[in-house]
Amino acid sequence: MEEVELATKALRIENKQVFLNLRQNKRGLFLKIAEKAGVSRNQIIVPATGLHALKNALEELIAENQISDSLPGPKRSLNVGSKGRSHEAAPAPVASGNSKRVYVGNLTFDCTGEELELHMAHVGKVQSVEILTSASGRSRGAGLVEYESAEVAASAIASLNRSELHGRVLQVREDREAHVQPTHEGNRLFVGNLSWSLQSDVLKAQMETVGRVQSCEVMYQPTGRSRGYAIVVYENNEDAKSAISSLNGFNLDGREIQVRYDRH
Repeated sequence: MEEVELATKALRIENKQVFLNLRQNKRGLFLKIAEKAGVSRNQIIVPATGLHALKNALEELIAENQISDSLPGPKRSLNVGSKGRSHEAAPAPVASGNSKRVYVGNLTFDCTGEELELHMAHVGKVQSVEILTSASGRSRGAGLVEYESAEVAASAIASLNRSELHGRVLQVREDREAHVQPTHEGNRLFVGNLSWSLQSDVLKAQMETVGRVQSCEVMYQPTGRSRGYAIVVYENNEDAKSAISSLNGFNLDGREIQVRYDRH
């Protein structure tokens, strides 16, 4: 079998061009990572069996070292241990005190909304939980948790950052998009904090009390367990806006649902 290219991605990182090529030959799938800076070129080959390990390692480094896209590297302070060995400690994230929602990173990819809610409820009442997913429905290893008050959210950041869940050290910080308004409203809504047994048809019936619904889909994991949220599309923007004003905080099946514009 001759070598074939299955997919490719290109990105610029500072003054370098990086190319990611997913290829296949008689030995199987592999990822070729090539770097170009001027006339200098470097590349490494990662077999398919190592892709998930590479991805997990990168996510752990980013989460555990508080790396931000806007910074060239983590801001760390250097401490000296009792035996003279230096070790670095990442500063704890600081909450502004204005947001009820926190971002939780470095989750295992099979972590459920129920498990995250149970863990985060140690500091106070959780209003909603959303496991962030890619367009394909796969977990991104992160979630959003909204509390009943900004004070409880600040307590979660102070108490649960670097706590462990399923053997992973969590990154808990204020959600940076909490105060960002969408550039356009649209007719596509995110409906969160659903009960784990709620079906799409029941949710659709409730959402149709304020307007005409084009589609309503409760999102599920590959195992068939609910993710605790749904995507609802209305026929027009006005009906979507009405749903947010009328149904956000509405008690459905024993839970106060969260209704907002879908950010994705």
